[in-house]
Amino acid sequence: MTKEEIYEIIKKEDLLQYNIFDDHPQEGNEVILKNENGQYVVYMTSEDNKIKDNIYKFSDINEAINIFIDQLKILKRYYFSLFIGNNYNEYYKEILENGKSKKYFFNWNWPAFLLTFYWLSYRKMYLEVLIILFLALYLKLLYCLIVILPIMLNLKF
Repeated sequence: MTKEEIYEIIKKEDLLQYNIFDDHPQEGNEVILKNENGQYVVYMTSEDNKIKDNIYKFSDINEAINIFIDQLKILKRYYFSLFIGNNYNEYYKEILENGKSKKYFFNWNWPAFLLTFYWLSYRKMYLEVLIILFLALYLKLLYCLIVILPIMLNLKF
């Protein structure tokens, strides 16, 4: 398997944080594939780039590439679980790991559309709730000033 084929797989699977044969300086939280003394080594670096975790050594490049891709997929799942939180295992894991992420990632959510204020509160998105609340109050005040106040004062524009 050539380097271009590896990059094609990585692009197709939307994998991130990799370093193939030292193509750039090593960074933290990367999966590394390199050739050391005739052996292909696959490992993951820690966040501070000091510790090498899960070191695998292979004499066959294809085995090393398979483990390298598997490690990248594990890292991607880990980041999704950090971002999504507790619900990752219950719902999103199946969607994101069964190849449905491209097709079903942007679903329509009727409760979020029809009951936005309550849905945002339930999802603990308090900043968005406050923005919507202040926007609604501002629009109501604007409506009162432009429509109702002139009617009350018998003013015409």
